[in-house]
Amino acid sequence: MTFWPFGRHRPVLVYRRQGGAPPPDHETLTVADDGRFDLWRTVAATSPIGRFRGQVPAEDRAILEEAAGGCRRAQPVHLPLPPDAARETVIVGRASSTWAEDAEPPPPFADLASVARRLIKELTVFPEAAVALRLAGTPSLAQLGSDEIDLDLSGASVRAVRWEVGRAVETWEEPVRGPRSLRANAGWSYQLPFGHPFAPGDQVSVAVDDFLAFDGEFWRSCSLGPAQGDVRQ
Repeated sequence: MTFWPFGRHRPVLVYRRQGGAPPPDHETLTVADDGRFDLWRTVAATSPIGRFRGQVPAEDRAILEEAAGGCRRAQPVHLPLPPDAARETVIVGRASSTWAEDAEPPPPFADLASVARRLIKELTVFPEAAVALRLAGTPSLAQLGSDEIDLDLSGASVRAVRWEVGRAVETWEEPVRGPRSLRANAGWSYQLPFGHPFAPGDQVSVAVDDFLAFDGEFWRSCSLGPAQGDVRQ
């Protein structure tokens, strides 16, 4: 991922979440001391994936700076990583600390982990070049933001699960067989295949797996969903 030049502004925080069971995470958030942020996400259930940039809201910025300040005065921590767990890394100043994505690090790092985990979800309301899963009518991918993003849909698949009283009772999956290389500009959308066997009104969750997005340096494996809604066709 290529960050914009911070100039004289130093990062308050660099947060990364990488690896884990497929689809692997590749999340990176950098926040400068003037509040600007740069975020890249590859796996999301209810929010988009892609690139996000903007200004951290003032209230969240104050919480983040307080948490990061406590960690700057503490010794770094490195917790063991269980099998198939994604690794979280936080860099504050010149020191880095690591733990598993669902671990509870010791104080003062617990507060920093909590705010970083929240921000990588909430800051997706500032898309620069991102892709979301839309369920209205036939499910589709939609580009958010003003910049373009390069995608590869050739290996993607659509997966749907029908639910009854909170229990998965039927699964359907179909390959997308989309373009190997495409440039999604502002306003772009792509209708997904959805030849499911479900009846109108059934409660289903829909996901799109194994498509690629280019983050400026590498092609990253991405996944969206599962998002839940009513079948309308």
